[in-house]
Amino acid sequence: MIEQKYLLVIMIPTFVDAQETRRVDELWHKDLIKHLDHIADLALASPARHEPPPEGRYLAIETDPAKGSISYVDMPPCRSTLKAIAGLPSATYKLWKAIGRADVVHVNAAGWPISYGWVAAPIAKMRGKFVLTNIESAGWRLGLRRPWRVKGIVQGLVFESMARFCVNLSDLATFTQAGYRDEMLHESRKNRGHVVSASWIDDQVILPLEDAEAIWNSKLADPSRPLKVVFAANLLPSKGVLTLLDALAILDARGVGIDLRVYGRGVLADAFTTAAERMTRSVTLTMEGMLAYGPDFFAMLRGMDVMAIPSLSDEQPRVVYDCFSQALPVIASATTGLRQCVSDGHDGILVPPGNASALADALAWAATNRGRLRELGIAGLDIARSMTHSRMHIRRAELIQAAVAAKNAQMSRGH
Repeated sequence: MIEQKYLLVIMIPTFVDAQETRRVDELWHKDLIKHLDHIADLALASPARHEPPPEGRYLAIETDPAKGSISYVDMPPCRSTLKAIAGLPSATYKLWKAIGRADVVHVNAAGWPISYGWVAAPIAKMRGKFVLTNIESAGWRLGLRRPWRVKGIVQGLVFESMARFCVNLSDLATFTQAGYRDEMLHESRKNRGHVVSASWIDDQVILPLEDAEAIWNSKLADPSRPLKVVFAANLLPSKGVLTLLDALAILDARGVGIDLRVYGRGVLADAFTTAAERMTRSVTLTMEGMLAYGPDFFAMLRGMDVMAIPSLSDEQPRVVYDCFSQALPVIASATTGLRQCVSDGHDGILVPPGNASALADALAWAATNRGRLRELGIAGLDIARSMTHSRMHIRRAELIQAAVAAKNAQMSRGH
């Protein structure tokens, strides 16, 4: 258990009603409460919006008194870049006070439209606090790739510079994939960086081996049916949507039987609808809308043959471990983030990012090699058991405790 006073600075907003009930997104709620398993005194500094939450599953933050409670530092809500900049004096003052009460300051260098971690990390360092920077994703890097746009380049350069600044002044830096660590940390500080892969899955959702084998035996009973493929993500260019649609057009022209189910929403939803109308031979595309993370989501995964993850960004998607927990293999882009959690030919198939022909070839192979898909899926179960949500938090807590103890020992020797 981390006994030091712990301040978590993050850009995910809380929604506060007139009764001071706080609500957050369902998955963030799950992660936030999990912090209390390892942190005795947690303060959360995040943008506070005094309004009803948007549509979706937002849960009230309720804590178990036996585990501990959460105190709050309400930061100015960030609704635009200009408003975020205008609110920086107030945010800085609040962070200065909160950091003064803390022993450990945990920041994330990502956020929209800016990150309060950029302010919190140097203040905490200046005040002699233990600083942890966590990098989960680096979506800003897409703005530094072609086709170049001035706004994307400026945002990308600012975020990349500030992320590197934060991780290099930290006492400890954690990354969801090794590429971030290797590229962001100076060589002299590599010993401060550690990879902690992100996962949502709990032990109880992971299929027992005998259940997984029975499910696959049922799926293999009819080899003539179309390959059941799922795509579950925000419908955005960064998720490789256009690459997937081009691959489907290739497969339809070849007459390869594909039954694609799409779960998600976003700006490219209409592109899927248009593509579905153009599939005239062997590919069917069904828009399923949103599916809440939980029992129904895992039941859906169990009914599929493979998940397509043609992502273009270098983030480490947690959905990979969701799939592995249900013995479902993936066909994914060989980005740095996906190479972190998918072993090509062992628990999934990797293809070059943005290459529609390679993705189509992989899906065509899967349609005629379902016995091999079964082997890949079963192999994923062992990976899932070692990559649960609890293990992620335990791993990070162990790193923090060890690093805090090492810093305290160093300071004692210095005095």
